[in-house]
Amino acid sequence: MKQLVAQLMDRGIIVTSDLLERLADEGARVRVAEYLRKNPHASSIEPAFDQEDGSYVNPIIIIAPEMFTTDPQPFTLQGFTSYFRSRYKTLAGMLSHHPALASAVSIAKLAPGRQGAVIGMLANKRVAKTGSIILDVEDLTGSLKCMVKADAACAKKAANLTEDTVVGLVGHAGKGVLFCNDIILPDLPVTTTIKKGPRESYAIFLSDLHVGSNNFLAGEFDAFLDWMAGKEGTPEQRRIASLVRYVFIAGDLVDGVGVYPNQEDELVIKDIREQYEECARLLSRIPQDKTIVVSPGNHDYVRIAEPQPRLDERYAASLLAMPNLISVTNPAYLSFERMSGFPGFDILLYHGNSFDHYFANMDVIRMAGGYDRSDLLMRYLLRVRHLAPTYSSTQLMPLADRDPLVVRRVPDFFVTGHIHKSNVSTYRGVTMISGSCFQSTTAFQERVGHKPEPGYVPCVNLQTRQITVMRF
Repeated sequence: MKQLVAQLMDRGIIVTSDLLERLADEGARVRVAEYLRKNPHASSIEPAFDQEDGSYVNPIIIIAPEMFTTDPQPFTLQGFTSYFRSRYKTLAGMLSHHPALASAVSIAKLAPGRQGAVIGMLANKRVAKTGSIILDVEDLTGSLKCMVKADAACAKKAANLTEDTVVGLVGHAGKGVLFCNDIILPDLPVTTTIKKGPRESYAIFLSDLHVGSNNFLAGEFDAFLDWMAGKEGTPEQRRIASLVRYVFIAGDLVDGVGVYPNQEDELVIKDIREQYEECARLLSRIPQDKTIVVSPGNHDYVRIAEPQPRLDERYAASLLAMPNLISVTNPAYLSFERMSGFPGFDILLYHGNSFDHYFANMDVIRMAGGYDRSDLLMRYLLRVRHLAPTYSSTQLMPLADRDPLVVRRVPDFFVTGHIHKSNVSTYRGVTMISGSCFQSTTAFQERVGHKPEPGYVPCVNLQTRQITVMRF
């Protein structure tokens, strides 16, 4: 607050008691700061305040703006150790509230010859000749072997666990081993309630535009933009377009440069700045009464290690200058549609760089359809409360003070991209949306047998939470 007030005074804007009251709201401060950044010569901040129907509306609030902004640092053994300790402590804290783990002890204090419970991080998993599953787990005090018999009630859950996941284990303790009869995941609270907004408004979800690629589907994206501008569609579809308030894009806005060998042969725009300029030209056709939120993906021109920072103004200046566009990190926690008497919706945006690893290595998902069943993977990640639990599943920046890929808050929407296939489902009150794409099948995808489904756009009525998937 002090820093923002100082900025206002430096610009000659009179800070009245009324203005201070308005700035007491976190969302108002975020919007004013964003407005000042995009309008460096503004002499008034009134345009940053949006009044509608007599209720103050905060279109977008970045819940944790201080996260994911740490500058790159040298990787050290201590950094990795602190990173995993942070993850363990956070997830163990969630698990400790489960009734079955109320009496959980550290591994070092587990007493043989009686029932016991521990909370540990899975270091390794293997199957014995007998069919039993052996889990090697660790906590801050030591390590332990947990044996799950093939006919145990929790055997299927054990078989589906991925390395580095933090779980609760309950069973009979032996000498150096726990004969496990129950496995507990951090998971989401059980609920059947789905939050609904007070007004009819819509949010749409895109990902993987890949502007600049010779496979970019310009015609299909033009059709989408014409619909957004109210130029195409049935009367009802045009009415819905007029009520769209939010456009979320979960990464890979452009195809990038140097992402893979010989990529230049598949680019129609070979300069990264020109790719973002073309992207800005296209997105500027979206009416300015709609807030556009963009997060980066593995093709965007930021570091590939997660968490990824916001788009870089040195390369995406024209895009970031758009008055109705907000650039966020990957992953990002946001709140939107807050207004008087309604707390708004929380959304977790994650491009999905880790997804390839799990589609290839989780038998239960691969056998169920692999890339066609992103809903199964997204549900699993919510259940273990982590976006990339296995260390090798994505490149990462080990931030020593916290693991930014832990799902600390329960969102209303969990939105991803990366796999170029749209999927919509619900788990415990959370709407899970996997974005489609606007890129046809690439040579690489054709070689590996991946079949994208471009041009699908999920559109959510925020008043009813009904979802319509439109095809362009």
